[in-house]
Amino acid sequence: MDDVDPAVYDPRLHPGAVAWFKTSARDLIERVDGYLELLAAHGVECRRLESPNPGRILYEDEYQVVVAGEADPDAPLPGATA
Repeated sequence: MDDVDPAVYDPRLHPGAVAWFKTSARDLIERVDGYLELLAAHGVECRRLESPNPGRILYEDEYQVVVAGEADPDAPLPGATA
């Protein structure tokens, strides 16, 4: 297991830090739709976002990145043409 800096989620150092799955974490991403359905069934508004630029990377491992800053969900996906 990788060593994780506990300050990565410190709201004073990195306000709004969030984790994003990498596209290569397919087995984990496949579970997301089930969680979205469960949340919707209980009236919790949520949505799935995908972005090639989720923000400034604070931490990265095989499955995820933890980022701070604003995501750009409208940025073109890698390899896409306008």
